[in-house]
Amino acid sequence: MNGLQGEGMHTWPSLCRSPQCNRPAEHGDFCSPACRTREWRLTRGQLGLPLSLPPNPPDPLPQSERDRLNRQQSRILDRLRQGRATNAELGRIAQRFGARLKELRDKGYDIQIITRDRERGLTVYALFVRGVEA
Repeated sequence: MNGLQGEGMHTWPSLCRSPQCNRPAEHGDFCSPACRTREWRLTRGQLGLPLSLPPNPPDPLPQSERDRLNRQQSRILDRLRQGRATNAELGRIAQRFGARLKELRDKGYDIQIITRDRERGLTVYALFVRGVEA
């Protein structure tokens, strides 16, 4: 058996596909969601496609359903419409913001976790409308 094969051999993780990065790929082909986004934007630019996102489409729910949102749900939704928000920001709006996020998801809003740093206890959330980040 040669030195390249056998039990106990460490397999090295693949590297991030982003050309500016040499870190191990921990999120599929990329080291982070930021590198994946950067590569997506570079690829779109090379293809001659617009780099900016289209304007926000209208809410997925009719006005009658939006009127049913309680105050905390409305404040969280308004904050997420401004852009990404951390768990610390959402916690200032509602102590049990996770429950409010679930209620919003149950009503049809696409709220996703963008990043989660377990060491620092920081999570970043974003609102998506028709697959596009709001």
